[in-house]
Amino acid sequence: MSKPSPDYAKAEAELIDITNMNYALIDDYADVFDPAMKNNQESIFEVQYKAGNEGQQSDFIWRFIPKTTNTEAILGLRGTNLRGSLSSGGWNVPTQELVDSYEMGDLRLPASIAIAEGTQEGDAFNTERVVSPVGYTPDPGKVYYYFIKKYLHPPYAIEWNTDDNWPVYRYSGALLLLAECLVKQDKNGEALPYINQVRTRAGLPSLASVTFEDVASEMRHELAFENHRWTDLLRYGTAIETMNAEGDRLKELYGWLLPISFNVTKNRLIYAIPDREILINDNLVQNPDY
Repeated sequence: MSKPSPDYAKAEAELIDITNMNYALIDDYADVFDPAMKNNQESIFEVQYKAGNEGQQSDFIWRFIPKTTNTEAILGLRGTNLRGSLSSGGWNVPTQELVDSYEMGDLRLPASIAIAEGTQEGDAFNTERVVSPVGYTPDPGKVYYYFIKKYLHPPYAIEWNTDDNWPVYRYSGALLLLAECLVKQDKNGEALPYINQVRTRAGLPSLASVTFEDVASEMRHELAFENHRWTDLLRYGTAIETMNAEGDRLKELYGWLLPISFNVTKNRLIYAIPDREILINDNLVQNPDY
């Protein structure tokens, strides 16, 4: 859960320090995630991976593309990701609501999300083409799936073996956090240059004024699929309403989702204490409702 009384002034000072370091936004948003540009000027911290036979590889994209019989259509390497629950594809799938939420002309949409289109027989999906979600209209009789494109850099040489690093902190995220801190202190005018740097790189017009909602939306799209959204919602204090609303949308679309799905309550904003730790230390008390 977020700190009850965030110290925005202290956070602002720390983030201002970052702007005075040697960080900068690189010109092309898609290049930020290109393995050929690892640890670029925008990278504050990223988890390092190396493709090959040394056990240091990543494999995100094999998990993020749809379960398909012909991975070569997406990855440039023949294979399948239909095997086993943890080794299969179709994880972390972008929703239609997220796709629709991007502003028109936002260059981050086609850089972050792609569509695999093809045919489906039972559980077997045959990918026929990969296309951009911008202005997409499915061909008659075709099935399509959204997937995360940020970590797609084919062709690959070995199954489940990629060179992509995982971004943890980027300079654009620091700029948006600074904008958030300023808006929360009613310094909205001071926040404008920071959010507008991010928007300009995304191909969007600069804002003439900024609200907290503007910053939150920018954060969602700039850092999509980089594992920030949940902690952002906790910090905003909107995790319960946002996740339950998303659950309502998804349950309406997918009848197989159980009614209990996405039933986010206050106690679910913190994790359960593992039983092992409680057995080791009898002074620990399990968190409520676990």
